[in-house]
Amino acid sequence: MNLAVTTTDPQGRRTDHLLDVPDSATVADLGSVLGAADLFLGDRRLNPDQRVGASGIRAGALIGLGEPAPTETATRAWRPPASDPVLVTVRLVSGPGAGRVWRL
Repeated sequence: MNLAVTTTDPQGRRTDHLLDVPDSATVADLGSVLGAADLFLGDRRLNPDQRVGASGIRAGALIGLGEPAPTETATRAWRPPASDPVLVTVRLVSGPGAGRVWRL
């Protein structure tokens, strides 16, 4: 399985990875490659014995290394002022991040 994911370390540094993960690989195997004993998907610690394919990790996932991945970023936190008109609303309808809305 090929996965493009982003990891974030405790210092907040983000790194993009393109991974070729065997079907038999566990979360612990992935953690050893990424250099962290504990992997988090959002704020959920992943079971190291679980296979990567069943863990919820999908293409585009943000994986926390050693601690939960931050879910609020400056980009996500920004909202247009109420006085500005919204001309277009973009909605992400599937995949990682589904349900997100951008008002332009």
